[in-house]
This record gives sequence, C-alpha cells and structure tokens, in this order.
Amino acid sequence: MYKWKRFTGYIYTMTELSAQVFFTGAEDIDPDDLGHVEVTNFSTAADRVLTERFQWDGTAIGCVGLTLSPDNSRVNNGVFFTRGITGLSEFSSPCDQIWPEAPSNIALAIRIASLDNFTFSSGGLWSDLIPSERFIVAYFDTSPSTGRTPILGTPTAPGIGAFCIRLVCQVSSSSSGKKGVVCKYTLLLYPESAEELGNTPEAQQASWPGLKIGDGYLPLGPRPTSRWRCPILPFVKPGTPFVQNSVAPASFRLRFAISSVMGKVVQPDIARSVKSLTDRWEKIRTNPRELANKPPATCWPVATPFQETAGRKGEKILN
Repeated sequence: MYKWKRFTGYIYTMTELSAQVFFTGAEDIDPDDLGHVEVTNFSTAADRVLTERFQWDGTAIGCVGLTLSPDNSRVNNGVFFTRGITGLSEFSSPCDQIWPEAPSNIALAIRIASLDNFTFSSGGLWSDLIPSERFIVAYFDTSPSTGRTPILGTPTAPGIGAFCIRLVCQVSSSSSGKKGVVCKYTLLLYPESAEELGNTPEAQQASWPGLKIGDGYLPLGPRPTSRWRCPILPFVKPGTPFVQNSVAPASFRLRFAISSVMGKVVQPDIARSVKSLTDRWEKIRTNPRELANKPPATCWPVATPFQETAGRKGEKILN
C-alpha cells in the first residue's frame, strides 16, 4: 500500500493507494500517550506496558526505545529492540552444509522460539552477534542405520564448530493503514563464534554475509492513540521518572531520534552456500570495500533536527 522514499528533511508525502497517511497528525505527541510508554528498561518493563496498555498478545513485535538526559529535556540515545514469540518452524541442516569438514551424517537443528534474546547495540535495525548458547539447539545422527537419533550435547566429531546468529530487520512495503508499519526480519547464521567474528570489524555490520535460517514479519509498535506525525510511540526511559520531573523532550526531538534509529538499516546479504559464504568472507577480509551495504527498497522518512514553526525552520539542534 505504501512505500517510503528517502528524502532530505522531514517530508510526509508518500506513494500511497488509500487515504491513510502515516506521517500526518498533530505536531506534538499526546502527553498521555508519552506517559503510557515510560519504562525502566526495554525488556521486561516494555513487556509489561505492551501487555497492560496495548493488549499485546505476546507475538513478535519491534519497538524503538529512547533514553533521556538526566533532566529529561533531550534524547541521549535510541535503540531498536524486539520482543515476543516467533512461531517459526525448526531449522535443520546437515552439518557439512555449515562446516564443510563436518560429517555428513550429523544434522544441526535450531529453533528460534522468541526474539527476546536479540540485542541491538548498533543503534540500528540489526542485532549483535548472538552466541548459539542463547537458543534451542540440538544435533542428530542421521545415519541410515539409526534414523534421526538425538545426540546429547555438542558432537565431538571433527569439523563441527561454534556459530552465532543475527537478526536483521527492515521496513516492509506490506505496511498499510490496516496493518500499521510492518518490518520484515531475516535470521542469519554465521559458522564462527561471536568472539571470533569480533576480531573482524566488518562483521559488526548488517551486510556481513550469512546463511539464512529463517524469516518472517513483525509489526512495529505500539501505535499512538492520537496521531502526531509519526506512526508509532517510542518507549521512553527517562533520566528522572516523570512523576518526579514531568519535563519531556520536544516532539520534533522524539521524531528525529526515532528516524535516526529506523534509518540505520541495510539489506541482509544472504549466501547460497557455505562455499560462497567463506569465499566472500575472505574477499571482504582482504579488501573491506567488498562489503556491500545495499539500502532497503522501503525506507523510513528522514526527520530533521529542527524546530518547525510558522512554516520556518528554527535553530538547529546540535545534540
């Protein structure tokens, strides 16, 4: 229904096929809406607010969290975070399709039941490299004589190594007035440990190639009850609780912070085989310019760090 286009400045016009426009409404966020998204953290506290205030059913959702300055007047930083149950089926693969030297009769099975385990230190829509120990992982002996027999623990067979997983999100063109803003997510597996890949600076980017083990869609929320030129509410962690200090950042600062998080995104680079994956890793490690940062087809509009009053741009905000 809608497609965002990347602009310089905060422009609310989109290519649209219905009357619904995401980025229109009042200039300022409704004070009650802002008060309802106050949290002490972006994990369990956000879960509680989503459930009690927004009737969240526990399924996968993406949100933006903003941390305020000690006096609550400015946004210090923003982060994307995901919560909830995925409903994804188990991913299973012979180990030699992940580690070429692994035995062909041993299979790896992974279940990503929840998105709670992902953290987003990048400040954008791709997660950190999460160690395999944080997920439900099992190994099976698939020899014809044994069928699919579970193996207790990690096999000691040569060639089977450590791995880590990343979640990469981007705004989906399937977003609509009825559905709201929808994000597509992709789960990528990397056949090295998070610690090993930590020595490769390029691996911290969302475009570091990986093997796809799953994908899906999740809504971005929560939705505001009163339209305020932004389709979502950010979760807010104030420097001082609002009950003690009711000051809040100006709405244009909140919009700018949200767009800064949502605009930090690239398409995931998916390798078709472990051979092509390792070849591309080698090329990038030899020449970092080989890392391809492809922008997504659908982008969040860029907000401006200016106060807009009476049709004029006010003083630029430098921090």
